Amino acid sequence: MPHCKRFILSISAMALLAFPALAATPPRRHASPVPFNVKISGVVNDATTGKPVAGAEVSIVNSRTKVTTDIDGKFTITALGGFSVGIQAARSGYTAQTKTMNVSADTNGVVFVLQPTPTTSVKDAAGNITQVDTESFKFAYLVPFSGYSPSDAANFCLPDGTKSQPNKSEISKLIGPATPQNVAACCNIGPIMAMQAVFKNGTTSTVYFVDSCFGNEVDVLGREHSTGQFVYFNLTNVAEVDLP
Repeated sequence: MPHCKRFILSISAMALLAFPALAATPPRRHASPVPFNVKISGVVNDATTGKPVAGAEVSIVNSRTKVTTDIDGKFTITALGGFSVGIQAARSGYTAQTKTMNVSADTNGVVFVLQPTPTTSVKDAAGNITQVDTESFKFAYLVPFSGYSPSDAANFCLPDGTKSQPNKSEISKLIGPATPQNVAACCNIGPIMAMQAVFKNGTTSTVYFVDSCFGNEVDVLGREHSTGQFVYFNLTNVAEVDLP
């Protein structure tokens, strides 16, 4: 072996002997933090009345974790601690609100204040008025042994026999109560339920509920704004519906 190569090998061997730690010690690894859960508790209130909002959904953003507020608007939800988390409170009849929090321990006293949106009023034949969340308001017919079949669109027949399915956003008012009428152009097997409808384009017409031609009960339904409970109204007992 030439003298120069021997010299280089000797230098390399001396370096390894002089710095054994550098040759044998692997790089340090930082231990990952152990994940842990925290509980977040609070209340959801109405911005206008200050009253609790029952039935609101409180959820951790970008997760499947969610709970529902009780009758007093209170909630407790579990989140992953040690991180920044987004928490959202939402319900029909209100504009949703989101808060971002850094939580490292159980947290109490979180307050959401939701702004209400316009409601739909339903007046029954006795004059009682119920305010319903417009987002939850539906036209529906009752299917025996199956329950309600709801829709945002009405299923009307007009006096000339034309079928019409306007969305609730196109209707300003329904005037009743609904009464059975014989209109062969809309139902040739028997009576069909009728009401007056005022549309937002300024027109007014008698409308016939197609689903009642088959003997189905026709209703409107939605979530009562103050309680968060779903309520049902048979149109034969509804004097007026006013949509925003």
